[in-house]
Amino acid sequence: MSGCSTLLNDDILREIAFHASRPTCLTLMRTCKFLYSEGAKAALRHPVTLTHYMGMFRFLHFLHAGDRFRYVRELRICFVTMDQAGLSELEESIRLMTGLEALLFDLDPEKNHYAEDVLGYFPPLVDAISRIPHLRRISIKGAGPCAKELMRRLQYNSLESVLLNWDFGRHWARGRPPFVGSDPWPSLHPVPFLAKWTSTLQELTCEHWYNSRVLPVFPHVYPNMRRLTIRNDCRYPRLAPLIRAYPNLAYLDVNTFGDTAYHLPDPEAEEARSVNVSSQHAADAPGPWRRLAEVVGPIVELYALGLQAPVGLLRVPGFGIGDRNLDYFSTVFRDLQPRGIQFAAEGELFLPQFVELVRGPGASFLENIDLRVILHRNQADKDFAAVLDDLASGLARLPLRRLHIRLVANELKPPSDTPLLTGELHTPLTPAERSLDDFDVDAYVRRLASVVESLTEAVVEIQDLRQRSTGLRQSSKYGEFRRVVGSD
Repeated sequence: MSGCSTLLNDDILREIAFHASRPTCLTLMRTCKFLYSEGAKAALRHPVTLTHYMGMFRFLHFLHAGDRFRYVRELRICFVTMDQAGLSELEESIRLMTGLEALLFDLDPEKNHYAEDVLGYFPPLVDAISRIPHLRRISIKGAGPCAKELMRRLQYNSLESVLLNWDFGRHWARGRPPFVGSDPWPSLHPVPFLAKWTSTLQELTCEHWYNSRVLPVFPHVYPNMRRLTIRNDCRYPRLAPLIRAYPNLAYLDVNTFGDTAYHLPDPEAEEARSVNVSSQHAADAPGPWRRLAEVVGPIVELYALGLQAPVGLLRVPGFGIGDRNLDYFSTVFRDLQPRGIQFAAEGELFLPQFVELVRGPGASFLENIDLRVILHRNQADKDFAAVLDDLASGLARLPLRRLHIRLVANELKPPSDTPLLTGELHTPLTPAERSLDDFDVDAYVRRLASVVESLTEAVVEIQDLRQRSTGLRQSSKYGEFRRVVGSD
């Protein structure tokens, strides 16, 4: 017994510390000698984030105090320093972190914070990282030639998750990025570049990677690869090399141009789509992915990808569907025939167009719908009750199980500088606002339950609608239905 408690033995105390939060572990360390040791071990099982230079020194001092380096499991570095003494101590400490499983240079290149600056300024750090024996996750934001060298020098083939954000931003305007060096461009495609980990890699996030207009053929296959995220590329991805290399992919998230606005129609999207669709049906191609559970991205990106296989969930984050790309959306809908959809949309035409979409062949497998629509001021004269009635009729033919609709009405109100008429204390509700204010969401949900026999759960919300009497925003109108499976 440790003497900490006459009621709990050391094994129980150790389990308590093991399942406690980091602050609790640090508190337990003050109670007795046994928990001073075991609490520290338990605290270091939680991810460690270093956000500034002095915090790094305090953390390393904590590790030195009890020879605790081997208990660190995940280290996230979120600052840049050029202090050689500090980098030297960090390098020596990393060599002692034999249990480290995740090392993340989580920097922000948009703020001119680059991992390459740290690795290039102090090369011994590259050698120390390359020798970590049990590293499973690595993330390098703002990578360059030193990061490329680090990846090639990693001595253990156990990586399961990689995030590499190449440092294009500072150098692309000068021509060939310096990290390319004398290597041929295709060698920086993620498939051959990470070939050391074909048997272990499960998740890859690649930003600013090489993406050829042609379709290179690589011999490498990653049987355990499940999640692929592509960000901020120089052009729409070409699928054929990825489908061959990652045949068992379950999750795909693509956002080639970040938050940059799309100029539609987009000839490059049309070109990419043509190449991607034909490559999936070519005689020597492996065909489309067959195990995709979730696809995420702006609708124009998904149109350019031209995926030709059903998916479990189609998710469009942000406000990626507007009036300009509804035609793209209908094509993607037919391509993917999703069982579930989740997206936010905006624009005058979306709701009526969505009614047509759910009546089309691409919706015939839909079981789950999660829809958030921002209603615009230019829709102020629309009768949304009629639109929602049409939607209910369209949903009746689907094998729908779960439905969540949120209509955000705040933008329907007139501009703040709209002049008031004599005797008015606030601008009156627009016709669209009145139609939503009069709308009975509870009755609507009951109607959905009656016309969609497969429905087990439905939620309809109208958010940020103004009150007639005050013109102020009121609480959301909310209707909910749940059917117990097996009940009459």
